[in-house]
Amino acid sequence: MQFIRSLFQSILFYGVVTFLGIICLPGAYLSASFARKVLSVLGHFMFWSLRIFVGLKWQLSGMKNMPKNPALYVAQHQSMWETVALFMIVPNSVFVLKQSLLDMPLVGVYFRRCGFIGIDRQNKSILRGLIKKCRSALEGDHNIIIFPEGRRVEYGDQAHINLSFIKIASEVNVPIVPVTHNSGKFWPRKSMMKKQGVVELNVHKVINSTEPVLEIKETIERLFYDTLGLQECTKKGQT
Repeated sequence: MQFIRSLFQSILFYGVVTFLGIICLPGAYLSASFARKVLSVLGHFMFWSLRIFVGLKWQLSGMKNMPKNPALYVAQHQSMWETVALFMIVPNSVFVLKQSLLDMPLVGVYFRRCGFIGIDRQNKSILRGLIKKCRSALEGDHNIIIFPEGRRVEYGDQAHINLSFIKIASEVNVPIVPVTHNSGKFWPRKSMMKKQGVVELNVHKVINSTEPVLEIKETIERLFYDTLGLQECTKKGQT
C-alpha cells in the first residue's frame, strides 16, 4: 500500500510540474522573480502531496542561525527532498548544480532564470570561474547552496567531502552555514518508494570562513556524522 501511495504521489507531482511548468514558461522567460514563484508553488505542492498521500512530514530547527546577510550554505545530499526544502527556507537562494540539470528541458529553464550555477565536473579548472559566479550571485544579495558531497548519498553512508566550498567562502568573504537532515531515511536515492515519518532539517551555527581549513572540514564532518548517528571517522569511499 505504501508503494502505491508513493507511486501516486510521484505521478501527481510530476504531472503538476509538467503542466504548471509549461503554462508558466512564458512568464518565467520574462521574469526571474516569476520563475522563483513558480518553483516555490511547486515546492509547497510537493510537501503537501508528501504529507497527504505518503505521510511524510518535516520539522525545521535552527532558523535563528541563518544570517541576515548572504552566506554559503553547505548541506548533505540524500534525495530531491532537501533541494526543494532549502529552496523554500533559504531566501533568494542559488544552487551550485551539475550543468546537466540546467540543460534539462523545461525545469532547466526555471533553474537558469533563477540564476542557478552549473558546473562541469569533467573540467579540472572550474574553481576560478565558480568563485567568480558565486561572488556575482552574493553581490546580488543571493545565498549560495552547495552539496559538498557532490552527489546523492545513501542514508547511513558518507561520501568524500569536496573542500572547494571553503575556498569559495574565504575568497568571497562570506560565512558558512552547515545544514544537516535525514531525508534519505524516508526517501532513498534512486527510489520511488517513500516512507512515513518526519524529516528533521537542522540549520547549524555559522562557521567563519577565516578559520583554518582543517578545522572547518572537521566541523562539517562532525555535524554530518552526528546526523547519521555514526561514531567513527572512517568514511565510505574515503581513507
